[in-house]
Amino acid sequence: MRKKTVFILIILLIAVLLIIYQRRTGKNKYTINNESGILIGAEGAENSLVLYTSIYCDSCRELNNNIHELLFNEIKEGNLKIILKLTDSDFYKVKNEIFYDYQIISECYNDLTILKRGFTNNLDVDEIKKRSEMFDIIQSEIENNDINVLPTFIFNNEKYVGIYTEQEMINILLYMD
Repeated sequence: MRKKTVFILIILLIAVLLIIYQRRTGKNKYTINNESGILIGAEGAENSLVLYTSIYCDSCRELNNNIHELLFNEIKEGNLKIILKLTDSDFYKVKNEIFYDYQIISECYNDLTILKRGFTNNLDVDEIKKRSEMFDIIQSEIENNDINVLPTFIFNNEKYVGIYTEQEMINILLYMD
């Protein structure tokens, strides 16, 4: 009986240690499909920021205004890639010239007429299917990763929620590998 109790305690201790290790190393912390979303920057960039956002969200607009220039510079220097996960279903109906351009997307937060002028019915079937699948995957990720507030971003497997100033973002980026 005593051996059985000791064995069970050892198994429980190992399980607890594995959980602690997994949380500290960040491995398997979030389920993210890097293929779903709009890739901004070089695919091979060492650091990745996954941004869940909405064009219509006031907090998302404020975050964008605070950090857009900083992130854009990091992208140009090759230090960072962003995988943009827009949660607005109507955004997936805009022209390619808007959908794949980070600068224009960023401008949409402050000027929704850009978005409204960009709606089109002329997307080819493959692009419509691709965007529809992308949107569905993003919605699933939101649920699976317990994302309840926008904006939320995941940077190098750490989750950040809400509005950050440029200085706060600089401090976060200092931890780039």
